[in-house]
Amino acid sequence: MNEQKHIVCHSGGHSSAIVAIEVVRKFGKENVILLNHDISTTTEDEDIKRFKKEVADYLGLPITYANINGIDNPNDLPDQFDVCMTAGAMTDSSGHALCTAKLKTEPFYDYLAANHLQYNTLFGSENSPIIYYGFDMSETVRVNRRYAVLGSMGYRTDFPLARWVERTIYSTKEIGIEPPNTYSVWKHANCKGCLKASLLHWYVTYVHAIIQYEKAVLLEMKVNFTVHTVIRNGIKIAVSLDELRPIFKQLHCEGFPATEHQSEIKFANKLRQYGLQEESNVKPCECIT
Repeated sequence: MNEQKHIVCHSGGHSSAIVAIEVVRKFGKENVILLNHDISTTTEDEDIKRFKKEVADYLGLPITYANINGIDNPNDLPDQFDVCMTAGAMTDSSGHALCTAKLKTEPFYDYLAANHLQYNTLFGSENSPIIYYGFDMSETVRVNRRYAVLGSMGYRTDFPLARWVERTIYSTKEIGIEPPNTYSVWKHANCKGCLKASLLHWYVTYVHAIIQYEKAVLLEMKVNFTVHTVIRNGIKIAVSLDELRPIFKQLHCEGFPATEHQSEIKFANKLRQYGLQEESNVKPCECIT
């Protein structure tokens, strides 16, 4: 009789850590897999790596890595700019971000095909692994998308923070593990210099991660593609990070807070002083872990 496998997408973020703890407490660690797509040390903060390891150690589980091209050493991993530089583009023909596809989605599906596809073919969907995400009740679009995509492949999904009524933990501080210190500046534990993020994110990147900002500038120049579209004088235009650099420099000189934990309205009002208005339909990050 096949044992049910529980795959937790263990991204290094606080929400996915809480999910990992809840799943292990409910089902036991024997059949739980902590799956991570390691990210280059150039864009994933070392404190995030510290955090996901401490959570894994607390649970008594190893981290299973599904990395691009099977690379084990995070120092050898390409970052989001590298993979786009190699491809000569930022998006595929469907407009989806290449960095997500190359660094996370493709390695994720390759891992499932190599290690868990047999559950579909031999036992049917009722015995296929359940894949867990750290999306909460405010992220219904992401929940529904992952449910539909993986369901079409024969896998089941669950979202404890959005669907479980009974919870045992709400912060890793309860078990003596401090969340990543990146949360003092950023709202997430994803890449610094996300190619799908807002202008506010890029202002924060300019101030706190200038190396990543400059790599993004070079990427835009190489592929002749701008990360952002804004509205200027009622007209939608493309604006490059190179063009935004002097604006961000001025904002920083004025002492404007360089953190994502601030009013987006306040930031938008500052942009209007420079004749810019960010589009309201900025796409959310589609990274799946």
